[in-house]
Amino acid sequence: GFSGLSWTPEVRQCNSVEDLYRRVESVIFSPMALINAWMIPHAPWLQVDETLNKSNVFMENHPEVTETVRELFRLRMRFVPYLYQAYREYEQYGKPVFRGLVMDYPEDVNTYDCDLEYMMGDSVLVAPLVEGEIERPIYLPAGKWHDFHTGQVYEGGQWYQIAADVKTIPVFIKDGTLMPFAKPYLSAAEVDRIEILPVRYGEGDLSCQLFEDDGETYDYQNGVYNEITLVWKRGGAAPCVQRKGNAAEKYSFPSCQ
Repeated sequence: GFSGLSWTPEVRQCNSVEDLYRRVESVIFSPMALINAWMIPHAPWLQVDETLNKSNVFMENHPEVTETVRELFRLRMRFVPYLYQAYREYEQYGKPVFRGLVMDYPEDVNTYDCDLEYMMGDSVLVAPLVEGEIERPIYLPAGKWHDFHTGQVYEGGQWYQIAADVKTIPVFIKDGTLMPFAKPYLSAAEVDRIEILPVRYGEGDLSCQLFEDDGETYDYQNGVYNEITLVWKRGGAAPCVQRKGNAAEKYSFPSCQ
């Protein structure tokens, strides 16, 4: 994260279904959401045991496990517009998208040895769990933080013992964030345009930026792109959309003005 290197955890054979879930949870909140399972013939959500996988024996509950993994990847896709903007800034300024807390909070000594959680962009804090864990201590830096899953608000600058079931990875959104979530989908091939469903985290006037190009070519290097600003005023029923540029529109904003 300090060097800006993009990396992904491995998901191949696993010790258990719980181990699979925890690995996939880390993957969907990693730079490359990649299932690197080349050394087994079938997807690990069909059979986590390497020997049985190679013997073409599937788990009895593989439909349920498959659906859980599918939902986790839909969660990843909800963050794609946010990540796309973050990687645009990475390209322009060299700021790693995934990075240790100390890079954002260098004056906070509690972040110096905090190596089991990290920032994903400017507004999202991720704290993965591993097999055998149902809770863990998580440090939240100064400010208020919103639990992505429950909406509970935590006061920063202190440690919390956070519980999470095997299908949940602790994720916190920084207060003062307007998050441009995408409507859940599994693949970009499923949709012609990605619907943006903004969510407020905090009070006051909130805003965010989005980078929009065709998502396929390098035409943006020749100036074919849009810069989008969402502004949600305090008390407003919906955010306003300001689009500047000359590219075809890939994002839609059904609930915005």
